[in-house]
Amino acid sequence: MVTVVSTNPEFLLLTPIFGTIALAILTTLLDKAFVYSQYRTPRYVFSIASLGLVVIFSYTLLLFLNMLQNNTIYQYSVTFGGVVRNYFELNLFNGTLLLLVLFLSILVTFYSIEYMNHDLNRGEYYFLLLLLVSGMAGVLLAADFLTLYISYELMGLSSYILVAFRKRDPLAIEAAIKYLFMGAVGSVTALMGLTFIYGTVGTLQYQAVKEAFVSLNPALPDIYVLLITIFIVGGFGVKAAIVPFHSWLIDAHPIAPSGISAMLSGLVIKMGVYSIIVTLVITNFLSHRFLTTVLIILALITITLPNVIALRQSDLKRLLAYSSIYNMGFIILAFSLNTYLGFVAALFHMVAHGLMKGLGFLGAGYFLHYERSRELEKLKGTAKRHKLAGLCLTIALFGLLGLPTTIGFLSKLWVILATLTYNESIIAAIIAVIVLLNTVIATGYYAQIVRKMWMESLATTPKSEEMLTDGAENLSPRKDTEKMPWVMLLPMTVLALVILYYGIFPWDLLNVIQKAALYFYNF
Repeated sequence: MVTVVSTNPEFLLLTPIFGTIALAILTTLLDKAFVYSQYRTPRYVFSIASLGLVVIFSYTLLLFLNMLQNNTIYQYSVTFGGVVRNYFELNLFNGTLLLLVLFLSILVTFYSIEYMNHDLNRGEYYFLLLLLVSGMAGVLLAADFLTLYISYELMGLSSYILVAFRKRDPLAIEAAIKYLFMGAVGSVTALMGLTFIYGTVGTLQYQAVKEAFVSLNPALPDIYVLLITIFIVGGFGVKAAIVPFHSWLIDAHPIAPSGISAMLSGLVIKMGVYSIIVTLVITNFLSHRFLTTVLIILALITITLPNVIALRQSDLKRLLAYSSIYNMGFIILAFSLNTYLGFVAALFHMVAHGLMKGLGFLGAGYFLHYERSRELEKLKGTAKRHKLAGLCLTIALFGLLGLPTTIGFLSKLWVILATLTYNESIIAAIIAVIVLLNTVIATGYYAQIVRKMWMESLATTPKSEEMLTDGAENLSPRKDTEKMPWVMLLPMTVLALVILYYGIFPWDLLNVIQKAALYFYNF
């Protein structure tokens, strides 16, 4: 029996949402104070974002540990104008993902101190980045579909602008417009699905919707269930980058600043998956066998298609983008099984992929920052020149590949075990074989990156500012000559150690994930 408790005072539950907004405003005001005084804003000003997120993370962690120990959840509701009521809840399932969001955000904001140092408008960058974090926190803490949708739109708006942050680059504008157009269509589509839900039960609060649909489901026509599911999967599936709604990601990841690429791939697309699964679990639609079959087929296509295309990629960030889509297929597949083991596997892989792909893009950004290229041919042998960065990137790639001693090995293993125990028919074995074959295929492009960066001779192409495809146009005329690579290496090293630690000693994390998955499975 789970006990409902409240923070004291209750509104402190919203700290991850409004605390990050306050940080965004503070960082921007400090930056503008230096700009108006005609001085370049010092690096340490932007470390305030990281320090503030550390405080928010620590507070959230305390609440999470209390829930874990006392089997409780936190709830809070607020009424606006006496009419609209927004509901919020912190439980083990969304709390696990919220801690992941805050943890990776701390590292990305710190990494960006050096990575974005030569850019103009760094204050705006941090403002948008922190708003992105606030939107994701809102998506996770929401306990009603209205709050979920509003937070989802805040997250989307921030991410659209961040993709176009290097606005003098036509490719950045093109990628952002494509992302905006697809995101807008997806948002409208998802809203239509939520409207159908509200029209059916007359409420948007999760618990009330759940109770209503449990009683209604036997009488609901299959075509009605399928229609709502199409709207929900098609709408939220854009952010989740599920095939065939994935094309925006292929353009946005390579052109966005690498810290934002890490956020998009490590976190934002998880919010799309989370929104889909929350909706389907609360409406009890996963109990429809024909629907889970359709989702499993969609997941297998999402695993296979981008995985094959990735073999022909020569751009490091674009290759990692295709890899992200492939991994989203793993998560959707595990959730679609609608078993407890499937929920454990899905949540485990969400956490693992967030850490590994976050490190992957931060590592790619490091080499782009210092070697002025994303092309693998021009990055030959560069890991020998940047040994620690090369080692961190290699650990991320080995994790994504699923090698033992990394968290990626265990998360993929759980997905495969979940498929094998799905049922006793030959279908489960076929699904598992497809997953295993795709894991073998992925070995080709992950191994290619490691081989080129470590085992081949150094590229002879001379470095120049013109080769910088990630924002050369925005270099500040007052750029510093001093470089601080440790500011970028420290977050990468932390992520690499976490990936290895939980790959070797996973028991505490697995215990948390199993309890979190059980809560959501029994919701």
